[in-house]
Amino acid sequence: MKYKIALMIGGYSEENIISFQSGEHIYSILDKNKYDLYKIFVDKKGWYYFQKEMKKCFFINKNDFSLKILNQKILFDLVFILIHGEPGENGQIQAYLNIMNIPYIGPNYTNAVITINKRISKMLLKQSDIDNLYLPCDFYYNKDNNINYISKLIRYPFLIKPNNLGSSIGIQKIYNKKNLKKIIDISLLKYKDIYIEQYIKGREFSVSVFKNKDNDIIVLPITEIIHKRDFFDFQSKYKEITLKITPCKLPKIDIIKLQNISSKIYQFFNCNGIIRIDFILESYTKRWFYLEINTIPGLSPNSITTHQISKSKFSLKNMYEEMIENIISQHN
Repeated sequence: MKYKIALMIGGYSEENIISFQSGEHIYSILDKNKYDLYKIFVDKKGWYYFQKEMKKCFFINKNDFSLKILNQKILFDLVFILIHGEPGENGQIQAYLNIMNIPYIGPNYTNAVITINKRISKMLLKQSDIDNLYLPCDFYYNKDNNINYISKLIRYPFLIKPNNLGSSIGIQKIYNKKNLKKIIDISLLKYKDIYIEQYIKGREFSVSVFKNKDNDIIVLPITEIIHKRDFFDFQSKYKEITLKITPCKLPKIDIIKLQNISSKIYQFFNCNGIIRIDFILESYTKRWFYLEINTIPGLSPNSITTHQISKSKFSLKNMYEEMIENIISQHN
């Protein structure tokens, strides 16, 4: 009997285009002889499956997460969450699937709620005592803050970031006080929830981590990101030529240090599945600064994590088919 797998893609944030690309890639590599795959689109209209031959949308019945196509009712054995941002990376879908008692690939509810919130996840990491891990100075900004207060806490340049978005969406680098209030007001209006973080000058690295069937934490080959912009923004990630040097060219002692930091962060947040963590190696201190964690990293052909897997002894197809089999067997 073939397992029925729902690939949940889309979402409500600006990151949905990356989710579509990830979903198409995962759909293309999984074995159709072993799995019946259904791409479930998630947007403001609802959750639905588009049947190409019939050119018709069939909406998910949220009472039991089922599809009814003509007279056939489809119940799913597993859900593969591929949504970046809301509602896949913030715990909403996980809470629903937990209630429905349906297993899934992706962060668990608690992990998602904590890690989507950059402010909270960094506050927790500051209490973690992970060796050799540093965090940029930052503070949460709201409309009651005095604009002059910023320069007393953080030196220029600094970054304004949406608190609950990934893919570097909405990040702005601020060099001086000119137009600062206007920039902040626009960010607050658009994203509601922002924080300000000290800019760290240095080399940028990305680390993907996962747990295998024996519960061993595996760190994939580390990537150094080289781009033409002043910082690694959305344009650099997805719309421009960016060098991904994998494995990175670092002394072995630094690679071991970053592998240890990354695996401990994975443990600290009680992660599952594949995650990606971004760091900066500060130029003049050679200290490792944590930037953010992505519990549902992009898995398109051009994504960093996909690139890292291709440079390892693993394959994306085998990794996820093993996860599917393990999660379903554990659930049963």
